[in-house]
Amino acid sequence: MSKNIKFIVPAIIVLILILFFVFSWIIFVGIYSPFSGHDADISSCESLRGWDKDYCYFNLTHPPTFHKIPSNALEVCSLISNQTLNRLCQDLVYAPLAKYKNDISYCDKMSDINKVVVLNIRNFTIFGENMKDACYYSAAQRLSDPSICAKMIDHMGGGMDYKRGCYIISPKDLEGCAEIPNDDWREKCEQRIKRSIATKNDDPELCAELIYPDYRNTCYIDVASEKLDIKICEKIDNQRQKDLCVGVIALNKKDTELCSRITDEKMRDNCRNSRPLLSS
Repeated sequence: MSKNIKFIVPAIIVLILILFFVFSWIIFVGIYSPFSGHDADISSCESLRGWDKDYCYFNLTHPPTFHKIPSNALEVCSLISNQTLNRLCQDLVYAPLAKYKNDISYCDKMSDINKVVVLNIRNFTIFGENMKDACYYSAAQRLSDPSICAKMIDHMGGGMDYKRGCYIISPKDLEGCAEIPNDDWREKCEQRIKRSIATKNDDPELCAELIYPDYRNTCYIDVASEKLDIKICEKIDNQRQKDLCVGVIALNKKDTELCSRITDEKMRDNCRNSRPLLSS
């Protein structure tokens, strides 16, 4: 009997662990899914007319914060007669679908509204930027795939050059940067990756190889604060960033005497009083 118990107990423990991980995964997926798993009831909207009916449908598909999108959201969106609101409704479903399923085909389905959309009917206002580009931008970063950036237009809401930013930020290594078609964007991408390598290896010599002053100086700050080496701060050619470097080390070492090396009066005072260095 005792021999059987020796085999049964470990088997039970393994079974419990398997069940624990299975249920944990189910709970995790349920929490992070943007969809509720239930259909919205459209009966409350059917007696309404015109904009009130469209507004009702829209609210069903995009409930208040912390509520999830119903499973039949796209079907409900299709019932909206106002074409602008109809397209916006669908875009607001496709965007979380693309993120949740890591599938850019949902971004492809989004509308090509390339400017701010304003609907102002009965005090209901929507400001919608180019969500299709935002979808591609987010996907490129999540998947570390700069080729997705090519699907974007040159600019997105407010004239910000998101396509350029997409190319610079999305690659995770120098090989990814090499795929960028624009020389300037490729160079900035390479500098970003090299800065990351320098800080990861706490190597100030690698920081020195960075050609952009801001990249180089922030690299020195990161390495100096990690190594608690104030001599590295002396390599910084921007006085405010040099002061920040000294202050970070002083706070990390809890050495207020180092604060006296800071030239900026306010930053020096914050350092001596153990306050955030850049607070006003």
